[in-house]
Amino acid sequence: MFDEKIKTIKKILYYRDVKLLWRVFTASLKISFISSIRQRQLLNFSISPKKMVLTKNADTDKIYKYVCFCLFILRKLGFRYTCFTHSILLCRMLRQAGIEASVNFGARKAGRELEGHCWVSHSEATTVDYQTIFTYP
Repeated sequence: MFDEKIKTIKKILYYRDVKLLWRVFTASLKISFISSIRQRQLLNFSISPKKMVLTKNADTDKIYKYVCFCLFILRKLGFRYTCFTHSILLCRMLRQAGIEASVNFGARKAGRELEGHCWVSHSEATTVDYQTIFTYP
């Protein structure tokens, strides 16, 4: 019981970079509202007009965890998101941190069904079992 409380406290303390948390959370709210109105505008939203330093030690893993945490909170508040909105948010946050990232669109055939998926690629190698159809930008 005590060990579980310690683990929970450590998880909460991981998200102490308030500046990064606030930027990711506000961007995730914008994406949620834009996606409910017009999804075409989301691709333009992913390209950050300016690069800024979100935090002193912003790395891809840290940004990814913050994005997942904010989307988790939004899901608990009743918002819905897909791999598309997740990819747009992650790509935007990586680009703002000065990391070149792009959103990939892919498809695969599973039996008789055609499945689509979006994911983000950056300097690190990404392995996905979907055939890439389009990469933006």
